[in-house]
Amino acid sequence: LTVPSTSGLNSFIVRSDPNGSSVADIAAHPQVDVKVPTATPLGNGPNEIEQHGALPSPWDGVSPGFVMAKLTGACDEVTLKVYSRSMVCLGTSKLGAQTGGWVKVPFPIELTSLGANGTYFYVVSSQRGGQGNLKKAVGKIAVLR
Repeated sequence: LTVPSTSGLNSFIVRSDPNGSSVADIAAHPQVDVKVPTATPLGNGPNEIEQHGALPSPWDGVSPGFVMAKLTGACDEVTLKVYSRSMVCLGTSKLGAQTGGWVKVPFPIELTSLGANGTYFYVVSSQRGGQGNLKKAVGKIAVLR
């Protein structure tokens, strides 16, 4: 298979070697600078939570509930704490190491055993290398059973 270049200067010949892999030969110029794009790895950013939100909203107390959090970088642990309106911690849920991007942190099991409708508050935070992120992500959970 011969693939001509768009500039007309170089053409590539692709053939299979005895092992079955492809080998490309350069027909015109022995020195060609070929730049192959690579994927940017997730998790190289700062230890921050960019966006977050509780789903579903309102929560019925029966179906799985969770907080979605978008991490800008990798972290060792993600922690979700849920508080009552009087700021009493009702439960904690933790995830292990994450690479970055969107993560789904389930509501603590203690929240499912509460029978009261109402508004609850959550704080989701991440930790990397023993250091927590400086800006905690705070939001609301509406419970309507």
